[in-house]
Amino acid sequence: MDLRFTVYENPQEFLQRTEAFLLEREAENNLPLGLLYQAAEPDSPYKTPFLALAEREAEIIAALIMTPPHYLIWSAGDIPDEAAALVLRELFERNISFPGIVAPKETAQKAEAEWKKLTGAGSETVMDQRVYILEKVNDLPYAGGTLALASEKDEELAAGWISDFSRATPENTLSIEEGRKKARQFISERSLYLWLEDGRPVSMAKKARPTKHGVVVNLVYTPDEERKKGYASACVAALSRKLLKSYKFCSLYTDLANPTSNHIYQEIGYKPAADSVMLKWI
Repeated sequence: MDLRFTVYENPQEFLQRTEAFLLEREAENNLPLGLLYQAAEPDSPYKTPFLALAEREAEIIAALIMTPPHYLIWSAGDIPDEAAALVLRELFERNISFPGIVAPKETAQKAEAEWKKLTGAGSETVMDQRVYILEKVNDLPYAGGTLALASEKDEELAAGWISDFSRATPENTLSIEEGRKKARQFISERSLYLWLEDGRPVSMAKKARPTKHGVVVNLVYTPDEERKKGYASACVAALSRKLLKSYKFCSLYTDLANPTSNHIYQEIGYKPAADSVMLKWI
């Protein structure tokens, strides 16, 4: 079997080569696809992405993308053992530095075993994740309120909430100042939404990483004092309904260790599409 590993310097060229392959499983590939679309933009914030392909006689087996210093993202679908071994061996021999991987569960297990063979390094599971897909929002008695696009007057509130949200994420914690920068960016992009109860912001969610036919909902956050009132469900349902007017589907990632959020999203109408795992080398 003729296996080949190729590294690309040009995001536009890589997108042209991989887009059709990634779109075959568009919802499951929302993370690599979304990042790649951003990396291919002329004003992309990702200046030096790592982009690579594993191929068998010109047929793509796996696409990989990393925006340093973040984790190496693998495309959806299982890959043969020998292809996983090739990828890890090439990464090792090229001295490519990466803190860990985000990959389908079976692929992650193969990569983990091969990396241990090559380096002796162990790994730990940072998060077991599930990708969900939504095509229709269920009609339920959601909490009262309205969905509103965040504006400049909401910048300080959003900065605090983004910083608070980041404390529960595995990769990095944002300071208030970093949260403020993100809030300013998201408000400028018109991608951040708030759920208002009697005009008062009580929850938020964000539109992210649009692909050809779908879009991601992320950054779902409700402050402690407003939890268990149904605001997050109402916010996500309303934003998803709005997005489905322009896209065929919405998708999102969940932490499988949080049964509450998984239950909430399924009630709204999100259906499991695939499981992935975030592994950190130790």
